[in-house]
Amino acid sequence: MTKILHTADLHLRELDDERWQALELILDQTKKIKADVLTIAGDLLDHDSVSIRFRDQLRQIFSVQPFKIVILPGNHDAHSFPPGSFLGENVHILLQSDDSIAVDNVIIRGLPYQLQQQPSTASAIAALTQNLNKNHTNIVLIHGELTDLFFDSSDYGDEGSKRYYPFSLRAFAGTDVDYLLAGHYHTHSHLKHLPNIRLSKGGYFLYPGSPVSITTKENTPRCIWLIVPDQPPQEIALTSFYYHQLNLNLRPDSTPHVLEEFEQQLKSLPKNAKPLIKVGGYFDQTVLKKNEVELNDTIRQLASRYHAQYSGFEFSAINVDQVVNSSLYHQLVTQINQTIQDQSQQEALVELLIKAMTQP
Repeated sequence: MTKILHTADLHLRELDDERWQALELILDQTKKIKADVLTIAGDLLDHDSVSIRFRDQLRQIFSVQPFKIVILPGNHDAHSFPPGSFLGENVHILLQSDDSIAVDNVIIRGLPYQLQQQPSTASAIAALTQNLNKNHTNIVLIHGELTDLFFDSSDYGDEGSKRYYPFSLRAFAGTDVDYLLAGHYHTHSHLKHLPNIRLSKGGYFLYPGSPVSITTKENTPRCIWLIVPDQPPQEIALTSFYYHQLNLNLRPDSTPHVLEEFEQQLKSLPKNAKPLIKVGGYFDQTVLKKNEVELNDTIRQLASRYHAQYSGFEFSAINVDQVVNSSLYHQLVTQINQTIQDQSQQEALVELLIKAMTQP
């Protein structure tokens, strides 16, 4: 049975950095599971100027693979693959909407990226879907923004507020598209059903998320996806580089034990993770046994011990020992605990109380 691995948004810009290493991991994983095809739905390269510089290196690592590689240009590499570009006998670049590749009973087509508004996008989708073969499994690659869902612009990387090839799943309703494999959305994977019933369990839309952290917004482990015709897509974990958000939110009753727990979190992170550390909340230095300077230094030392290349350190914790040791504070906290039964509500009100008592 045909196996397809899907990814997008590698944004290659340097040789042998974390992004290039992620590409090598993906190629190894594709070979390991004996997939027939690897699809890359846009932004393989971070910008068009990288194309010539990387052309030979990509050709070398692609051409030795025992599977086909299908590349759809995205907004970052829309002009990186001029007609006639050669990356290997097994590499197919979808430059036109009528370009296609057949693998067994599967036909893969693409909607090449263009900077245009939704009516034009809808017309391009309509033209492509009218020519699909009902007797095959139809896979379409697309690189753009799914308007059915609300995303923050940072979910697409450093794109700003500009719109990139917006499309709706409604445009694919009633068509013969079985799998719509997308790119452009970085933060995490997103799987939805397509509004058609050709497959036994319906069709699928998939954003795989970037397979390596491009910005600090991609702060969870990365993955790629396996597609087998007439089955739901399956997530496959990658050991590629990613940012990991670690939050230490202190409370007035926090003891040195919270620092031991935080150290264990740092220690347990895999080597391919770079922690983003955020220390906040309010604490009592007589209970925590550290003042603000000592606490800041301790957290930085722990981070350096286990992850020399930690980044994104943010320290906003405030020592409020004078407030929480006052008789007024204890009286008000007692009233809150006697009046409110829900612990989370108690904690929220106590935090508001501390904020009010620390205002000038």
